[in-house]
Order: sequence, then structure tokens, then C-alpha cells
Amino acid sequence: LEDYKIDFISITQPIDTTPSVGKAFMRIVGVFAELERDMISERVKLTMTEKAKEGCPQQRAPFCYNHKQKNFVICDDEAKAVKAIYSDFFKGMNRYKISKKYNKSFQTITNILSNTTYCGHLRWNKELIKGNHKAIIPEEIFKMVQVKIKK
Repeated sequence: LEDYKIDFISITQPIDTTPSVGKAFMRIVGVFAELERDMISERVKLTMTEKAKEGCPQQRAPFCYNHKQKNFVICDDEAKAVKAIYSDFFKGMNRYKISKKYNKSFQTITNILSNTTYCGHLRWNKELIKGNHKAIIPEEIFKMVQVKIKK
């Protein structure tokens, strides 16, 4: 407001930025509001990091999982589809053909094939953490698929 030469006068609170004291008061209030926002942000990040290190997911549940009691729970029908997608890819079918076969986008198939959640891990702050949820794909298969994707 100051940049546009606009003064702030509150009707419900004793705030008036017309005098110098009022301007100083608004700056002080602004500093403390920013401090409080930053402190809340730090506490939330710390709590989320601690929960992630305990294996609790801090992200949206991927395809074939649901959130239940702060953990991922497998949806059996969708898990069968994920296993079939991995199997088809491992047997040599490309992602484009798999996307047509399962009526999913190419990007969705790519996400399914590269998401560490399916082998029992979670990613948090670029770190791989063992999750508390059940894996759908054995870790060895997941790793072989990653090598094949890179080729």
C-alpha cells in the first residue's frame, strides 16, 4: 500500500498508518505474522519428515492403494492390474501397447512402472524409505524393470 501512497485505517481496530508510529506498528505486526507463518511451516515439515522416516506415507495414494489409518492399503482388483502391467512390460510389451491394453495413458503406465511404492518403499525429500505398506511387486522385479526403462 505504501508504494501506492495509500494509508490504512482500520474501523474495528486502533490501526492508522497515517502517522509514523502507525507505519512502524504495521511493519512490526507484519514481521511477527511472517515469523509465525515460518514457524508453522517448519513444524509441519519436521512432523512430516519424522512420519515419513517411520514409513508412514506423506503423499497421495497411488493407483491400487487407498489411505487407511495413515497407511496405504491394497485394492485387490487394481493390484492385479498393476501386476499384469509389470508382467507385460517385463515380457517385452512396450508402454504404448500396455497403455492401450489397459486403457490408461502412456504417462500413467510410466508412473506405475517407476513408482517405488509398488515395491514397498516411499520417496521423501529425494530419499528412499522403507514403507509400512505391503509391496505389490518384488523389489528385484522392480529394479529389473527400472533398468529396462532406462534402455
